[in-house]
Amino acid sequence: MSDISAIFGPQINVTVIDHDPIYLEWLSGILTNLGYQVSTHISFDSAIMALSVAPPHILLLDYEMTLGLGNCCIDDFRQKYPQIFMPVIYLLEPQSVTPLLRRMSIIDTYILRGASVPELAERLVQQLKFHNLPGVLQELGRYTLSYHNHAPMRMEITALFADVRGFTAYSENHDPETVAAILNSMFEIMARYVLNCGGIIDKYIGDSLMAIFGYAPESRNNHAASALTAADAIMNGISAELNNNPMLSRGTPLSIGIGMHSGMAVVGPIGASFRRDMTAIGGSINLASRLCAKAAPGEILISEDTYRQIASLVQVISCRHLNLKGLGEQTAYSVRLGLKTLSWQ
Repeated sequence: MSDISAIFGPQINVTVIDHDPIYLEWLSGILTNLGYQVSTHISFDSAIMALSVAPPHILLLDYEMTLGLGNCCIDDFRQKYPQIFMPVIYLLEPQSVTPLLRRMSIIDTYILRGASVPELAERLVQQLKFHNLPGVLQELGRYTLSYHNHAPMRMEITALFADVRGFTAYSENHDPETVAAILNSMFEIMARYVLNCGGIIDKYIGDSLMAIFGYAPESRNNHAASALTAADAIMNGISAELNNNPMLSRGTPLSIGIGMHSGMAVVGPIGASFRRDMTAIGGSINLASRLCAKAAPGEILISEDTYRQIASLVQVISCRHLNLKGLGEQTAYSVRLGLKTLSWQ
């Protein structure tokens, strides 16, 4: 396990709030050994002043300390101090996962109280990456907080689009709070696999996610393979979520369709001088989006250019010719991550 300061630099501050003083002391020692600057509190009320004056990079919060409504206190805090950005990792028992997912903010996540030290360390690192803290931006060589001053650049990337199928029908038959909770939980899974594989989340578009691989250093030399690994993990992760989440046990079935293309794109800050977003534009992005639209539920559909780069890594389920709007006829491959090509149709 790496010292966190060796990855992100010094002064990554973590606050832990938990009702159990023995667990609090143990967790504080673990985090200190990992290189975090740690402060602890036995209740949320006692921590409010410290959080408002010097908010940590991440807050670890005991979900059970307010009788199963552990997010209410943080919601109140965020309403009172809207200028403070403070993602939360909830500490909870397995039976509390579903109630938390119904109301958890998309910027937050959770970990079970019985998780191992490596699991805890990994969750903290991924939460730091997920929110693009300044030290992480520098480490990954992405864009700094002043990225809007940088010119967009032309480079080869792999674009990935993942779309939730059946969600429109599902949303028409459920209350908005449930719809939002389900979509957030699915985006949580997709986003974390993208980041784990060295990708960057470009944007959320309704019930779809767009990601790019090849801009961050860790995926620059193998962006197609990184994108494929993320796509396969998303399929497996979403499948597990759909099977295990009680909120999805009945009603309209949901699934994921994924499209991918590797090619040149212009990547960088796009928008007005006072409001710009990091994004990728060009024909390569359009092709990936069109392939996603053509992908069947549960299918990963990649372009011929992407296939050439990762042919040895995939199982080909089918190969077909598609007439895509504005792009003409394109060869596409339906694939899953594997060691060899299985069959052709």
